[in-house]
Amino acid sequence: DGVGVGKTIEAGLILRELQARRDIRSILIICPRPLVTERKWQIEMKRFEERFLHLDGPTLRYCINEMDLEGIWPEQHQRIIIPYSLFDETLLYGSDGRRKRKKGLLDLDPPPRFDLVIVDEAHHIRNQDTFSHKAVRFFCDHAEAVIFLTATPIQLGNHDLFVLLNTLRPDIIIDQESFEHMSEPNPFINQAVAVARAQEPEWTIQAKEALDSAARTPWGQSILRHNPEFNRINARLAEGKIGLEERVQLITDLEALHTFSGIINRTRRRDIGEFTVRKPETVVVEFTPKQKELHDELLQVQAEVFSRLHGDVNVKFMMTTIRRQAASCLFGLAPFLEEILSRHLDELSWEEADN
Repeated sequence: DGVGVGKTIEAGLILRELQARRDIRSILIICPRPLVTERKWQIEMKRFEERFLHLDGPTLRYCINEMDLEGIWPEQHQRIIIPYSLFDETLLYGSDGRRKRKKGLLDLDPPPRFDLVIVDEAHHIRNQDTFSHKAVRFFCDHAEAVIFLTATPIQLGNHDLFVLLNTLRPDIIIDQESFEHMSEPNPFINQAVAVARAQEPEWTIQAKEALDSAARTPWGQSILRHNPEFNRINARLAEGKIGLEERVQLITDLEALHTFSGIINRTRRRDIGEFTVRKPETVVVEFTPKQKELHDELLQVQAEVFSRLHGDVNVKFMMTTIRRQAASCLFGLAPFLEEILSRHLDELSWEEADN
């Protein structure tokens, strides 16, 4: 995203959506040291009622030692912010102590598994030989979800983008060769987007020519030409006479043809003008009758289970997470309902058996 469009706010919104869909307990934010000094992430996350701790070198070493001894990351450090500058050779590979060798981060087995890793100014890891890159890749390889934030993903060439995408999705961006193969249509797709934005005379003809060029690349011949959306857009451009509102939608549709559109989201300052929202806003949407019935019955069952297990003490507090999830996104919560209810019902069965 462009500078100043609110990447930290976007990360907070993504976090909220993930929390509505699953239980997010451990979050790691990695960023440059100046942002730690300025407390930028701490302050921004408070907007979402999230509290994070900054880790210094000794505390991070303590966490690594505890992980080595106990096999779990310390509970009090589940939401943390770490600067890139802490990642050095000793931290990653360990050191020889007086009595025994201290393990490094990369030695940990099992590795730390964070529910969400946020990497700010991700272009800092474009060099694969740096300690920062190796540490970030290690955390990302074992995380449930990962977000990279950067305004400058490409600084020295396409290899920078390859490194970021390969770190983010090694299952899709397997190697440099596959990256280059997938990238081939993108310059032509970008050209089509550019002429659609400029809206010069005969822009539809120019945009179609760009898409035809994209289709002639090896990736275009094997993938794009068989994409119904690509064919629909191409046919519409051939017809011409596209109005203002349709052109705006067409630009969005063209950008979605980009081969990395499922991995990369880009927001430009010129697209949003001066209307960047710097605080989260709750949008209230009424439940349908069936949704309301499901919501109420779910919370009632959960409350009864908690009451049976723990009495009436702190039931409201224990209901906080599922109440928030149910109110935010029933659809997102649905895949996890069976697991949530089964776990607590199993606890209830054991409680009754003990009695």
